Amino acid sequence: MLKHGQSAIFEQIPVGVLYTVIEQPVPGYTVAGTRHTGTITKEGCTALFTNTYAPSRMGSLTVTKEVLGDGADLQKEFTFTAVINGRSEPFVLKPGESKTFPALPVRIEYTITEGDYTAEGYIAAVKTYTGTITGEEELLLPFVNVYQAEAEPGSLTVQKEVVGDNPDPDKEFSF
Repeated sequence: MLKHGQSAIFEQIPVGVLYTVIEQPVPGYTVAGTRHTGTITKEGCTALFTNTYAPSRMGSLTVTKEVLGDGADLQKEFTFTAVINGRSEPFVLKPGESKTFPALPVRIEYTITEGDYTAEGYIAAVKTYTGTITGEEELLLPFVNVYQAEAEPGSLTVQKEVVGDNPDPDKEFSF
């Protein structure tokens, strides 16, 4: 094992011996060449390994809830199900609230689904988001419902008037 700036020297190796040095991968680092092979010379040999720090990228996603429309209940709780990397997690949001899923590894898949509230007058613009974490930027998943209150029943009155000189008051008209 070596740390930055360290060296290991192996002495008394006969000239002409074939050698191979292999570096084991370390998470968060990339190496330019993981294997050096050569033959021992009188002048000596050097196997140089240069590692580049490249931390694992992480991503996040934030689910937001918004409700539009006159008469909407702004204290109503909306249920959601998040399936992230195969693991299911239910959660609840009220209008104006959000939930963030931080530090998600890149290339994992997600599906976020909102429950169905159509029967209660809340029409969803989007019911489900599905995708893959890229780590490029925070994903923002807005769930917006438009509240449409059930209209109260009304009525229509049809009334007939006949005008003119001596109309027949018993004449029927069809509609």
